[in-house]
Amino acid sequence: MRALGIDPGTGTFDLAVVDGERVVYEDSLPAAEVAEDPERLVKAIEASRADVIAAPSGYGVPFAWASEVRDPLRFTYEVLLLSTREQIAKASGELGVKVYEALALVVSQLVKADVRAVFVPSVILLRTVPAYRKYNKVDMGTADKLASALIAVHGLAKRKGVRPSEVSAVVLELGFGYNSAISVLRGRVVDGIGGTYASFGPLTAGSLDLEVVVGAPSWSRFDVYKGGLAEVCGTYDLREAERRYEAGEEPCASAYRAWLEGVLKDVARASVPIGREAGTVVLNGRYSGLRSLREALREAMPDVEVVEGSRLPGSSVTKEASQGYAAMAAHAAGGGEGLLEEVMRVADIDSACGTVADYVVHPAAAPLRERVRRAYVESVARPKLCL
Repeated sequence: MRALGIDPGTGTFDLAVVDGERVVYEDSLPAAEVAEDPERLVKAIEASRADVIAAPSGYGVPFAWASEVRDPLRFTYEVLLLSTREQIAKASGELGVKVYEALALVVSQLVKADVRAVFVPSVILLRTVPAYRKYNKVDMGTADKLASALIAVHGLAKRKGVRPSEVSAVVLELGFGYNSAISVLRGRVVDGIGGTYASFGPLTAGSLDLEVVVGAPSWSRFDVYKGGLAEVCGTYDLREAERRYEAGEEPCASAYRAWLEGVLKDVARASVPIGREAGTVVLNGRYSGLRSLREALREAMPDVEVVEGSRLPGSSVTKEASQGYAAMAAHAAGGGEGLLEEVMRVADIDSACGTVADYVVHPAAAPLRERVRRAYVESVARPKLCL
């Protein structure tokens, strides 16, 4: 079975076709170009000759086939992207918004086309993550971050010669705009710190002091793309920021140090007890090879093994997330094989349920919770609720 995974990253859209446990086709398109011409992504999907597709899934949803989606635009905007058509229209023109608009068009075409396409879950939707860790959180690791973590489990199991159920680790995904730290305990994801909930990021401000939140006169939906390291350094390239850090060029050096220390704190916040159950930190994503990060991790956690994630054989272009997407698609279609399929079963991703806003209990955010839940129930034929 040729399973295609599409990772809609902030920097690039990666496409990987996995057959068995090998990547047999891949492509990577700049996100800005996809935003300007969504048809490029549609043509790349057609060129993949995939039997089943894991569609871009944003903040995540319990497994849902495209044929079950009743209202693709509402499903995309309100469930997958936690936005509204009005918010998208108001901010039209910004890069992040253009990517959202492109996603909506691509998802609509996948729903209308006669293809097997499935939308996949994120960390907060997994039953393996205890409810008490979910309160007032939405992003514990989006669908792409979960996909990346599953590939990390596969790589560690293969490297160590053990079963997925014997793998415990913290998986750090270091992307163009956001970071995440996902805790894996004996093959199951049990906690996660994602995107805007994680520390200071390349684009995002990360976790904010609530005094900052209430002190700002207003916020827009796409302020999540602002307030990060790029605001200080004037560059989106984390490698350039690392160079300025090592050269002591202020204020960028301090901003990079804030990013670096934030990553260490996110690992420390992970629920799996580092050094006991999880003696390994896996580095995935665009910036996993940064020398300064590896040195900081080894200095702060000398007893912890730090390894770079293992992409599937046959890959030379795409990152782990698109390959994990593909593996989830194969699993959902009943065509998964070997160790990779065992990873999917052990992770119990089939039991994912609810919406990413279900555990928001702050009274001021009640409208968000209700809007997302209503949109999910009304736009999918067979919603999988768990509350």
